[in-house]
Amino acid sequence: MSAFEKVPKTTTLKVTRFIEFLKLAHAKDPIKFSHVVFYVGTCVRLDKVKSEFKGFTNDHIEDFPVHRLVDDNLKEVVSNNTLVWKSYQNHPMKTEINKAYHLLINDGYPYPGGQGSDRSGYPMHDKLWCIFFEHRTTEIQNLVVDEDIKTLSSYSAAAVGGNYRRTDYMFPQVYCTIGPGPDFKVTNFTLVEILDETLFDKMSKVSNGKNLKT
Repeated sequence: MSAFEKVPKTTTLKVTRFIEFLKLAHAKDPIKFSHVVFYVGTCVRLDKVKSEFKGFTNDHIEDFPVHRLVDDNLKEVVSNNTLVWKSYQNHPMKTEINKAYHLLINDGYPYPGGQGSDRSGYPMHDKLWCIFFEHRTTEIQNLVVDEDIKTLSSYSAAAVGGNYRRTDYMFPQVYCTIGPGPDFKVTNFTLVEILDETLFDKMSKVSNGKNLKT
């Protein structure tokens, strides 16, 4: 298996079930804005945001959760993240992506134990959970499916959703964009294969919560 195939397969299930939910919601109250879903399920709603991401700043680098990196390779991670972001800049959906990046990165890393990590899991649709961070922007939620968790409970869903949110913050890559209703057109993105296998394997371990502090 390629290192690039280690991204959670459940993201496809998350998007499929989320679109089913959007269609039901749209029938009651039209949804006129887009969503961007990052690779492990962080979902950004673009109904209010106007600012666009311009690149990773020194403040972001200084606040980066280096304790989750296996080695001291922050420079390499930021460099790769920058190349990934730049790869979207010629895409027709770049405006939506840049708005989503702006919200995700500027909302910060939810350090465990801090007020910003408080979150709750709610059943949204068939086998789909929505994780809300109580002291962060309401425009970002994390999608979790039953297949992600061992024990079906809001606590377990919230725990997994928190880990996925942290992973998408550390290694942001877009899984897809979802257009407004009624069509909810999906534009899929493949993982940008510029990460070497060693670094991506570290990303996979972060995603799976193995061997790393949160």
